[in-house]
Amino acid sequence: MANAVAVDVRFDDMTAVWVTPDALHKIPIFRYLNDEALKQILRSASNRVIECRAGDMVFKEGEIGDCMYLILEGAAEIFIRTVGGRQISMQTLKAGAYFGEQSLMPGSTGRRNASVRCLGPTKLFRISKPDVLLGLTRNPNFTSSRPKAIASSNYPEVLGLLRGVRLFRGLTEIEIDTIPQWTEVIECEPGQFIFKEGQVGDFLYVLLEGRVEIFIVNDFGKVITLEVLARGEYFGEQALLPDGPGLRNANARTDEDAKLIKIPKSAFVSILKRDPKLSKALCAVGESQAKEIARLRNSRSMSG
Repeated sequence: MANAVAVDVRFDDMTAVWVTPDALHKIPIFRYLNDEALKQILRSASNRVIECRAGDMVFKEGEIGDCMYLILEGAAEIFIRTVGGRQISMQTLKAGAYFGEQSLMPGSTGRRNASVRCLGPTKLFRISKPDVLLGLTRNPNFTSSRPKAIASSNYPEVLGLLRGVRLFRGLTEIEIDTIPQWTEVIECEPGQFIFKEGQVGDFLYVLLEGRVEIFIVNDFGKVITLEVLARGEYFGEQALLPDGPGLRNANARTDEDAKLIKIPKSAFVSILKRDPKLSKALCAVGESQAKEIARLRNSRSMSG
C-alpha cells in the first residue's frame, strides 16, 4: 500500500486504535465465532490497523489477495478500469464496511476483481486470509463460491427453466438427462462481476434467480446500462460464437443475490452446430448489438 503507515496495535492497549470483538462480529464471515476466537484475531501478529492518507491505494485489480479489510474511520472507493484504461467508480464504503473478502473465498481465482483507494484519512483493520477462512469454516450458512454440480434438489427447477429457453429446445433426451454433468450453478452476491469487457469468453449464463446488469462505459466515461436481465434470460453468448472475436463486449454484474446456470462453450457450440437457424439468428443479434454499442460509446448525450 503506497504511503500507508502500519500501527502496532495490542488488544489490551487502550492508547492504540481500538477494534472490539463486536466490530468483527458484525461481519457475516465472523458471526459464528465466539468472543475468545474474535479476541485471538485481534491479538494476531498478522492483523493490524493501517493508517492511510487520501489517495493511498489499498490494493489493485488483478493482485493476489491475502487479506480483507474493515474500515474503522474514513472512506474508501472501489473502482475498476475499462478496456480503454478509464477508471470507473463502483461504490463508496464508509466506517463499518468491509471489503477484499471475495478473492479469499475457496474456489475463487484468488485475484482482486477491483481496485480500492482511500478518499481521505482512513483507518483500516487488516484481517489475514487464515483468519477469514477460520470464520468461513465456522459459518454453517457458508457456501463456497466454487462452481458446483447441480444438486439433485435443484435439478427439476434447472431442467424446467432450460426447456423454456430457445437456445436449448433442441437438446436430445440424453443431453437433458446429463444436464447435471455439463452445467454448473453459481451463487453470487450483489455487485459481483460475472465477467468484464475484453475478457475471453468461455461460458454462457442463464439466470436462475436474481438480476444481472449488462453495461458498458462509453468514450466519455459514462456508465451505460444496456440491459437488466431477470430469471430465464441468458447472456454471454456473443463471445462464444464460432466466427466471433471471442471477447466479452460488455460487463456483467449482479444487482442482487443471484443464482446462475453456467454452461461451457463446448456445449453451446455443439448446440449451434445442430441448429444453423439459431446460429444465424444469434450472429444477426450480435451484429446489431455491435452497432448499438459503437453508437453508445461515441454519444455525449447519454447520462449514464
